[in-house]
Amino acid sequence: MRDRDVETVTGSGPGTGARWYPEIDPGNGFALAAVLLILVAMTALATGGFLVAHGDYRVSQYHTAGSRAFQTADAALQDHLGSQRRGHITVGYNYSSGSATVAGDTLLDIGDGNVLFTMTSSATHQPPGGGTATRTVRVVTMLSDAMFRANAAFTAGSGLHKNGNSGSLDGHDQATSGDCSAGPQPDVAGVATGPSPNGYTQNGASPVPSGSPAIDSLPSGLAKLQALNLDWGGIVNGTVIQPDFTIPGDSWPDFSTIDPDWWPVIHITSNSFALSAGFTGRGTIIADQNLDLNGSFEWKGIILVGGVLTSNGKQTVEGTTITALNMLPPFNQAVMESSVGNGNKAFNYQSCWVRYAAQQFVGGLVPMPGSWSEGM
Repeated sequence: MRDRDVETVTGSGPGTGARWYPEIDPGNGFALAAVLLILVAMTALATGGFLVAHGDYRVSQYHTAGSRAFQTADAALQDHLGSQRRGHITVGYNYSSGSATVAGDTLLDIGDGNVLFTMTSSATHQPPGGGTATRTVRVVTMLSDAMFRANAAFTAGSGLHKNGNSGSLDGHDQATSGDCSAGPQPDVAGVATGPSPNGYTQNGASPVPSGSPAIDSLPSGLAKLQALNLDWGGIVNGTVIQPDFTIPGDSWPDFSTIDPDWWPVIHITSNSFALSAGFTGRGTIIADQNLDLNGSFEWKGIILVGGVLTSNGKQTVEGTTITALNMLPPFNQAVMESSVGNGNKAFNYQSCWVRYAAQQFVGGLVPMPGSWSEGM
């Protein structure tokens, strides 16, 4: 140990005399500073390594989230093209990998019932560490033309009875050039049915039906149904046409709130069902058995009835109506005649409304080759 320094304080009183001070060793202070410096450097290196590892982990998370968002967007787009028959409707899809929204915008109406749409699918995925990854894919599609075969304003396989001579059963096409790009089509029969006694009958004055011809009654009502080439068994079973609403089960759609370009398919599976003013709308009605029309009911599109249609009150159906379809295989049932009872009613052929209704389940959205892209 080195000698301590001595300081002598002269004078009298407290604090006088000799004072001893330990001598500071410069070597010990340098060593302490060096240790502290090394500790700081090691801490900085450890922190930097942690930050780099954390950053790499976050980059990996974002990359995975982006890949999953991309896969979700593409899956939703493919599901939409495989199931939807409409161009304007917006549909949400949920998967374990995230959620996606597919929306359509009109690109070009090329005429004859064919319209080009841009379908855009945007998907998001949230990684565990937070944040949101978003990817968007799109494709140009064509809503192909779908002309449902209609041979009359009212086709009655088992015959049709009209009570009174008010109203109309008119096969002259009511469509105008402004209703759809295809415009009016050739006129059809007012009523297509079998010959007497299971053909068209009426109480009152001159027959109401008009068209080309007014009444088409050869060779039989069954033959008229067969000429439509409808797979009625597949339609009833839901394998040919996928309904948007099934009743009972679903509620009747509120047409004041849904997309005006949506002409839904409504499948009625009960043995009998009554439609009135509150059920007014558009699209396609599929009734497995009997259907009643009451009050001021209005419909645009297609009505398909397996059994008997009974109309009472004032109704307006613009499109085409077909009854007694259960006469067709695989059911091969005997069906009583339909009845258009009292009231001023109109069953008129309208090719544009038939076209719009049919486009929901025939034809559909077809992707155009080479039009798939990704990005905003």
